[in-house]
Amino acid sequence: MQLTCYVIEDEPPARELLFRLIERRKDLKLLGWAGDANAALNYLKMSPADLIFLDVHLPGMSGFEFLEALGLCPPVVFTTAGTGHAVPAFTYGAVDFLLKPFTEERFDMAVNRVIQSASKSATTNPGLAIREDENHYLIPFNDIIYLSSAGKASAIHTTDRDFETQKLLKDLEARMPEGFLRIHKQFIVNLAFVSHIRYRVGGGYTAFLKDSDETSLPVGRQFAAALKTRFG
Repeated sequence: MQLTCYVIEDEPPARELLFRLIERRKDLKLLGWAGDANAALNYLKMSPADLIFLDVHLPGMSGFEFLEALGLCPPVVFTTAGTGHAVPAFTYGAVDFLLKPFTEERFDMAVNRVIQSASKSATTNPGLAIREDENHYLIPFNDIIYLSSAGKASAIHTTDRDFETQKLLKDLEARMPEGFLRIHKQFIVNLAFVSHIRYRVGGGYTAFLKDSDETSLPVGRQFAAALKTRFG
């Protein structure tokens, strides 16, 4: 298997090193590169890569902020000159963390981890990247029960806890994979957690969820047909 990779690095020496190491491996193909996060966002939203080599410090935004803006993302290997970002990098779902200047052997170790991870999972988009206050999270999609709108912010309700983000619900909707459905202008549900739906007098429906709170959510009229088709 050959992985397409994208390099986001503003330091020429580190960028050239990555180019050389990628070129020598037959299982990697360089898809492109960018020296700043905004250029990378524009490219990757049009041409997704299988693997991203991402510098923590970038012009305009950090590597963590970049992942939040990108939303659905492939495996990421962070690169940085400092050790202080290692813990948040792994918290954010990084496959590996390369400390500059890194060796050929250390680079190969990181790539091999990506390949091993890919062989164990059919998906390259394991979760939703968000920022809550000063913390960054990668929330597994399987743990998300539903999402709700809270004015100009949104809440992600999971099996463990609730998260708040300044992203609008419509922006989060664009990041969600198959299996999530908008049922109301204020709610998106993970269909795996929907127990059943019930008709209400007056033509509306209510969706009942399989969570510890036994949550029930209203179904908007314009969304009812799509939900009903999922339940036969």
